[in-house]
Amino acid sequence: MNELSAIRSVINVGYYRAPKHAFPRPHPIADGEALIELVTAGGVFFERDGTDVECRCGAIFWHLPGDLTISRSLPNEPYECLTVRFSLKHPVERSLPRLTFWNDSVEALDFSQAALKLFYDAVYDRDILCRFLAATLFWKAYHDTKSKPDPGLPRALQRLLSAIEP
Repeated sequence: MNELSAIRSVINVGYYRAPKHAFPRPHPIADGEALIELVTAGGVFFERDGTDVECRCGAIFWHLPGDLTISRSLPNEPYECLTVRFSLKHPVERSLPRLTFWNDSVEALDFSQAALKLFYDAVYDRDILCRFLAATLFWKAYHDTKSKPDPGLPRALQRLLSAIEP
């Protein structure tokens, strides 16, 4: 089972702005919950495979129980992010990398604004909204994993394929 199939309901949609002169304290994700952070402004460092990766608008962090939220802002460019918290039906193993990228930053910003507006508008059915939010975020994360060159290819060919836009 993947993360998408484990989602029961949306708990909250919010927007976070990191402080300018201090790193926020990371928070652990509770049992029975998942939290997605979609970076919308500024930047944050995230350790992946022992290397710090600079993440900017469009970075998607899919946190599962026990993971810590992002917290290491770029100097003078504190990150901002959409936060979407879901309750889970059952424990789930990670099927996608914790960090992926929504490659169209304008589209990511539009989604963030819509998610906030829709969540706080009582007209919308929460179950349908949950499915929309979860499926969109999962699809963007999944698509990112499929749109990268095969790591088994020679590096020169990987770079060439990365330079070609689909």
